Amino acid sequence: MKKSFLVLTILIISISASCQEGIAFEKVIQAEGMNKDELFIKLNEWFASNYKSANDVLQMVDKDAGVIVGKGSMNYFHKKKSSYNGNLNYTIKTYVKDNRYKVLLSDFNHSGLSFDLGLITSEEIYTNKGIYKKYHNQAWSDIKLKIKQYSYDIFNSFENKTKKDNDMDIGDDW
Repeated sequence: MKKSFLVLTILIISISASCQEGIAFEKVIQAEGMNKDELFIKLNEWFASNYKSANDVLQMVDKDAGVIVGKGSMNYFHKKKSSYNGNLNYTIKTYVKDNRYKVLLSDFNHSGLSFDLGLITSEEIYTNKGIYKKYHNQAWSDIKLKIKQYSYDIFNSFENKTKKDNDMDIGDDW
């Protein structure tokens, strides 16, 4: 009886822990006058020019479906506690249609020098227990702010890449 209660308790805890969803940011970007194929090429160029190795980042490229999926990483630096410095790994997806595309950044996961906060969720605080709760919660809030700004920077970079007047058509005179 005690064993089955313990197993049931562990199962309930693991189910409730897996129900937390990570924060995500998405934006639909209009690109009037550009068809799906043109946009797909531009977005591939964006990945190639914004990551050290697009081949390492890209997980799936399906031109027919208009989907590009990648795994990216951003450096994270905490201004007061270097033990949280590290990386935020994330998933970046683009969905392409004629005249528009959607960019989705999700699954942000923190790994630091001494402390890993794991999946960044929409929870307001990281924890309300433990000796380091104050520092964990400060880092948690800071990480969420930096992710938000980083996501908007990514969206702006995509928009700049696909502006029609920013086309670097050099024609036959090169």
